Amino acid sequence: SLFVNVGERTNVTGSARFSGLPAAASGFQTDYFADGCSGCTLPADAYISVFDAGLTTVSRSTYFGMNESQTGWQIAVGTDGLVFIAGTTEDISGNNLQGQSSIPLSGEFDSTLSGSEDVFVAAFDTSLGSLLGSSYLGGDALGNFLESEYVTELLATQDGSVIIAGATTSPSF
Repeated sequence: SLFVNVGERTNVTGSARFSGLPAAASGFQTDYFADGCSGCTLPADAYISVFDAGLTTVSRSTYFGMNESQTGWQIAVGTDGLVFIAGTTEDISGNNLQGQSSIPLSGEFDSTLSGSEDVFVAAFDTSLGSLLGSSYLGGDALGNFLESEYVTELLATQDGSVIIAGATTSPSF
């Protein structure tokens, strides 16, 4: 996903399956952690990178993830410069991680993965060096581990809140 502050910078998010993200040395998470996922195929960490207005320089970056697979699908920047991402975290190892965490958490609304795939939302300071808050958002699988949630929109409001929209296959969302 892409968010452009006209004349200032371009912010992007997605998923990375490699170490060495440009300008990540001062980010909240400086290295790729998903490769520690035992039994995973194609593990990934979400990432954020900020380009200058001319798209010639990456000024800062960070990874976001611990194990399994995380993808940043949406990004927004508040009027105060805070950076928000929303995406999905997925149990790709088949290790049935319900009730566990596969993302760094801070001030969470929901602290555990509730099915095979949940939405996450995270807030970072303008430098991407500090995680200000993060949480899962997802319904219980109710015996069906194949439920999932998806995020399609993310909006940072003027009062500092975020609004996310998406879809779920969970019967208990």
